[in-house]
Amino acid sequence: MLRVARRACVAAGVIGMAIALLMATWEILSLLDFFQEILGLLSGGLGGLFLMGIFVPRIGGKAALTGFVCGVTAVFVTKYCTEASFLLYGFISMLVSVLTALLASYVFKEPRGGKGLTWKTLE
Repeated sequence: MLRVARRACVAAGVIGMAIALLMATWEILSLLDFFQEILGLLSGGLGGLFLMGIFVPRIGGKAALTGFVCGVTAVFVTKYCTEASFLLYGFISMLVSVLTALLASYVFKEPRGGKGLTWKTLE
Protein backbone atom coordinates (compact mmCIF):
# COMPACT_ATOMS: atom_id res chain seq x y z
CA MET A 1 0.00 0.00 0.00
CA LEU A 2 2.83 2.38 0.84
CA ARG A 3 4.45 1.59 -2.51
CA VAL A 4 1.27 2.63 -4.37
CA ALA A 5 1.08 5.88 -2.38
CA ARG A 6 4.69 6.71 -3.17
CA ARG A 7 4.23 6.01 -6.87
CA ALA A 8 1.05 8.10 -6.97
CA CYS A 9 2.85 10.96 -5.25
CA VAL A 10 5.76 10.85 -7.70
CA ALA A 11 3.38 10.61 -10.68
CA ALA A 12 1.33 13.58 -9.44
CA GLY A 13 4.52 15.61 -8.96
CA VAL A 14 5.81 14.82 -12.44
CA ILE A 15 2.45 15.62 -14.04
CA GLY A 16 2.21 18.87 -12.06
CA MET A 17 5.69 19.97 -13.16
CA ALA A 18 4.92 19.10 -16.79
CA ILE A 19 1.73 21.15 -16.68
CA ALA A 20 3.57 24.06 -15.06
CA LEU A 21 6.21 23.98 -17.81
CA LEU A 22 3.53 23.89 -20.51
CA MET A 23 1.65 26.78 -18.93
CA ALA A 24 4.85 28.83 -18.76
CA THR A 25 5.35 28.41 -22.51
CA TRP A 26 1.70 29.05 -23.47
CA GLU A 27 1.66 32.63 -22.14
CA ILE A 28 -1.43 32.14 -19.97
CA LEU A 29 -2.45 35.42 -18.36
CA SER A 30 -4.73 34.04 -15.67
CA LEU A 31 -4.45 30.57 -14.19
CA LEU A 32 -7.99 30.78 -12.82
CA ASP A 33 -9.48 31.61 -16.22
CA PHE A 34 -7.49 28.79 -17.84
CA PHE A 35 -8.64 26.34 -15.16
CA GLN A 36 -12.29 27.35 -15.57
CA GLU A 37 -12.04 27.03 -19.34
CA ILE A 38 -10.67 23.50 -19.06
CA LEU A 39 -13.38 22.58 -16.54
CA GLY A 40 -16.07 23.98 -18.84
CA LEU A 41 -14.75 22.02 -21.78
CA LEU A 42 -14.40 18.71 -19.99
CA SER A 43 -17.03 18.59 -17.26
CA GLY A 44 -20.15 19.83 -19.06
CA GLY A 45 -20.80 16.47 -20.71
CA LEU A 46 -20.39 14.69 -17.40
CA GLY A 47 -22.81 17.10 -15.76
CA GLY A 48 -25.26 16.38 -18.57
CA LEU A 49 -24.97 12.65 -17.85
CA PHE A 50 -25.81 13.27 -14.20
CA LEU A 51 -28.83 15.38 -15.16
CA MET A 52 -30.03 12.66 -17.52
CA GLY A 53 -29.67 9.96 -14.91
CA ILE A 54 -31.44 11.87 -12.15
CA PHE A 55 -34.25 13.66 -13.96
CA VAL A 56 -35.04 11.82 -17.22
CA PRO A 57 -35.82 8.12 -16.73
CA ARG A 58 -36.64 7.71 -20.43
CA ILE A 59 -33.01 8.09 -21.51
CA GLY A 60 -31.15 4.78 -21.82
CA GLY A 61 -27.47 4.01 -22.19
CA LYS A 62 -27.14 4.44 -25.97
CA ALA A 63 -29.06 7.71 -25.97
CA ALA A 64 -27.00 9.01 -23.02
CA LEU A 65 -23.74 8.19 -24.80
CA THR A 66 -25.00 9.90 -27.95
CA GLY A 67 -25.96 12.99 -25.97
CA PHE A 68 -22.60 13.05 -24.16
CA VAL A 69 -20.62 12.91 -27.42
CA CYS A 70 -22.79 15.60 -29.01
CA GLY A 71 -22.46 17.85 -25.96
CA VAL A 72 -18.67 17.60 -25.87
CA THR A 73 -18.50 18.16 -29.63
CA ALA A 74 -20.78 21.20 -29.36
CA VAL A 75 -18.65 22.84 -26.69
CA PHE A 76 -15.44 22.35 -28.68
CA VAL A 77 -17.13 23.78 -31.79
CA THR A 78 -18.31 26.70 -29.66
CA LYS A 79 -14.77 27.31 -28.40
CA TYR A 80 -13.07 27.27 -31.79
CA CYS A 81 -15.80 28.76 -34.02
CA THR A 82 -17.41 31.48 -31.89
CA GLU A 83 -16.45 34.27 -29.54
CA ALA A 84 -18.57 32.91 -26.67
CA SER A 85 -17.23 33.31 -23.14
CA PHE A 86 -15.68 30.27 -21.49
CA LEU A 87 -18.18 30.73 -18.68
CA LEU A 88 -20.92 29.42 -21.02
CA TYR A 89 -19.12 26.19 -21.98
CA GLY A 90 -20.56 24.08 -19.17
CA PHE A 91 -24.11 25.28 -19.77
CA ILE A 92 -23.88 24.72 -23.52
CA SER A 93 -22.47 21.24 -23.12
CA MET A 94 -25.07 20.18 -20.54
CA LEU A 95 -27.96 21.60 -22.55
CA VAL A 96 -26.90 19.97 -25.81
CA SER A 97 -26.16 16.67 -24.03
CA VAL A 98 -29.55 16.41 -22.37
CA LEU A 99 -31.60 17.58 -25.36
CA THR A 100 -29.75 15.33 -27.81
CA ALA A 101 -30.08 12.34 -25.49
CA LEU A 102 -33.78 13.02 -25.05
CA LEU A 103 -34.27 13.08 -28.81
CA ALA A 104 -32.07 9.99 -29.25
CA SER A 105 -34.15 8.13 -26.67
CA TYR A 106 -36.99 8.08 -29.20
CA VAL A 107 -34.67 6.42 -31.74
CA PHE A 108 -32.94 3.98 -29.35
CA LYS A 109 -35.87 2.36 -27.60
CA GLU A 110 -34.44 0.62 -24.56
CA PRO A 111 -36.32 -1.15 -21.79
CA ARG A 112 -37.08 1.01 -18.80
CA GLY A 113 -35.90 -0.19 -15.47
CA GLY A 114 -34.05 0.99 -12.45
CA LYS A 115 -36.86 1.51 -9.98
CA GLY A 116 -35.75 4.01 -7.35
CA LEU A 117 -32.90 5.46 -9.39
CA THR A 118 -34.52 8.71 -10.57
CA TRP A 119 -36.50 11.32 -8.70
CA LYS A 120 -39.75 10.11 -10.32
CA THR A 121 -39.32 6.52 -9.17
CA LEU A 122 -38.41 7.19 -5.53
CA GLU A 123 -40.79 5.85 -2.94
